[in-house]
Amino acid sequence: MKTFGVKPEGINPIKKRMLMFGAAALVIVLASVGTVLPGGLAPLGYGFVTLFVVVFGGFGFYRALRRMDETWPSYMLTMTDDSILKQQSHYPDIRIARDEVKAIWRSTAGEIVVKTRDWKKFIVIPPSLIGLSEVEGLLGRWKPIKPYPRSRTYLSYFLAFLIPLVLVAFSRGFLRDHTQAWQRSLSRSLS
Repeated sequence: MKTFGVKPEGINPIKKRMLMFGAAALVIVLASVGTVLPGGLAPLGYGFVTLFVVVFGGFGFYRALRRMDETWPSYMLTMTDDSILKQQSHYPDIRIARDEVKAIWRSTAGEIVVKTRDWKKFIVIPPSLIGLSEVEGLLGRWKPIKPYPRSRTYLSYFLAFLIPLVLVAFSRGFLRDHTQAWQRSLSRSLS
């Protein structure tokens, strides 16, 4: 049995990715506000919405970064001949037995992902793990470590942005149809 920790500077690439996705989400939300509302917004109203989104989104992002700073140093990976255990503060322990492993992937960012048949049960091993080559050697005896297909990575990024855009388009159509019906019924009742 051997236990491995992470390098403190290993958190930096993760924070950078979080920042890029956060900025993209901010752009999508702000663009959506102008698109979804049937009548649009006056510049002052759009300014208030932007301020609201930036303040509350920024607060949530700040809390996520603080949580990551707290939990990152506590990442511990314990390997035995027949199981792997990931422990990290604020998260439940995950133990995967050797015979549960369905596949082992290496992502484009360098993380190793140990997957099981249960899609909710997996372990992500960061590239900044101290002793990563030793862990790779042990895991390589279980199953071959395959590179995660780039097409799947790009598809997951694409879907992460496509789904909100589809929801925005649906919301716009729904609001436009219902706003027009509401305005017609209101004008009839006032006549």
